[in-house]
Formats: sequence, C-alpha cells, structure tokens
Amino acid sequence: MTEGGIFLADVALVAGAGLLALAAGVSGSGRLAAGLYGIATGATFVVLPALEWDVARTDNAFLGLYFVALLAVLLGVVLTGRAVFGGRAQLRGRGVAAALGAAAMASGLALLLLAVRGPDAWRTGSGQFGLDVVAACVALGAAAYFGADRLARGRARRVD
Repeated sequence: MTEGGIFLADVALVAGAGLLALAAGVSGSGRLAAGLYGIATGATFVVLPALEWDVARTDNAFLGLYFVALLAVLLGVVLTGRAVFGGRAQLRGRGVAAALGAAAMASGLALLLLAVRGPDAWRTGSGQFGLDVVAACVALGAAAYFGADRLARGRARRVD
C-alpha cells in the first residue's frame, strides 16, 4: 500500500471511530471520555513532534499527521459538546469522574506510545505513515469510551 493509501486509512480510522461514537453512543460519560481523549491525543500528535522531532519541522509527510491530529481534535470537541450539552443521554455527576479518569489514562498511554514509536513511522519513504500508532490510538479511544461508560454504570448501581 502506498503512503497515500495508508494516510487515507489513518483518516478513515479516526473519522470512523469518532462518527461511530457520535451515532451509536448513548453514554454521556463514554462520549465525554472519548471527546476529551480525542482533544488530548490530537494535541499530542501536534505538540510532541513539533517540539521533539527535528524531522517533523522539515518533512512534508508530517503534514498528514497534523491533519489526522486536527480531525481528532475536531471530533473530540463535538463529542465533548454532545456529552456536556445534551443529546439523548445526559451526563450525570458520577460519570464525569469516570470520564476524566478514562480519558487521562488513555491519553497518557497514547503519549507514551507516540514517544516510544518516534518519528520514523511518519518519515517520507517509511512506507508506514504511522498506521500502527493511529490504530492503537483509536483502540485506546474505544477503551476510554467503554471504560468510562462501565465505570459510570457501576458507580450508579452501587449508589442506588
């Protein structure tokens, strides 16, 4: 697969996961966790390479990474807004702590993954364009969504 094809796969993974969370999600805490995770991880995909990787400032291949990051942030803002301002599932007080914890844990793991993987996955000619990192980060976002939902539901049952 060409780097262009891999870039499109990266975009499809991020967009598909975000749109699925918007369309199918009835969990306010899950949406909040996924939204906060998208914002934090998208920001990480811009800030870490820009500050730490010299090649990210000179290699045009990193523009694709920044586009994926922007998409993650935009979807994160929409998910967070839907969780906070309504929809079918209203966000409950108990779910906020679960969402914050799940988002923080997943975001920390995404940052660690990106730092360990380094810039080689995105360099021009690498033939990878970070597909492994993006796929793992999408899986972490799903884990944040479902983890926050499960924690919030478990807390609600214990209190009632």
